[in-house]
Amino acid sequence: MYASHPMSILLLQVREPTTAEHDFACFVESFGIPAESIVRRSAYDPLPEDLHAYRAIIMGGSHEDVSAFASLLEPPQWFSALPAFVRRVHATDIPFLGICFGMQLAAHALGGTVIRDDTRAEYGTYTITQTTDGANDPILARLPSTFLMQEGHHDHVTVLPP
Repeated sequence: MYASHPMSILLLQVREPTTAEHDFACFVESFGIPAESIVRRSAYDPLPEDLHAYRAIIMGGSHEDVSAFASLLEPPQWFSALPAFVRRVHATDIPFLGICFGMQLAAHALGGTVIRDDTRAEYGTYTITQTTDGANDPILARLPSTFLMQEGHHDHVTVLPP
C-alpha cells in the first residue's frame, strides 16, 4: 500500500538522537511502513514549508512538556513554531497523527487546554485497547486490538479543541 504512493510520510520528532532512532524503528515495525517511505525531521530544526509533499504527518512523543512551554511568555523558537505548523496542517486535508506530545501539542494549537497534573501522571507499561475508529483507520488498523505501550507523561488535555 505505501510503496505504491509517491509521497512520503513526515515523522516529526521532538527527541534526542538515540531516542529518535528507537522511535523511528518502532514506527516502522508497528505500523508496517517501509523506512524509505518516512521522512524524519527534528522539530528543533526549521519546519517544512511544503506540506503537500507528504501524504500524512506524524508527530511523536517527547521528553519536553507542552504545558511548560505553552505557559511561557517567550517560549523557545523551536516550540513557538510548532502550534502554527499544526494549524497549517489542520487547514489542509493531510492526515495528522499526534502521539503523546504530538497529541497534546495539537490540542494546545487548536484551542484546547493542556495542563501538568502530577496526580494523573502515567509512567510505565499500559494496555491500550483499539477503538472502533482506530480499527477502521488505514494506519492504526495495523495494530492489534490490544497491545502494550510505554507511557511517560504528566501533561493532560483537560479541554478538547472545538
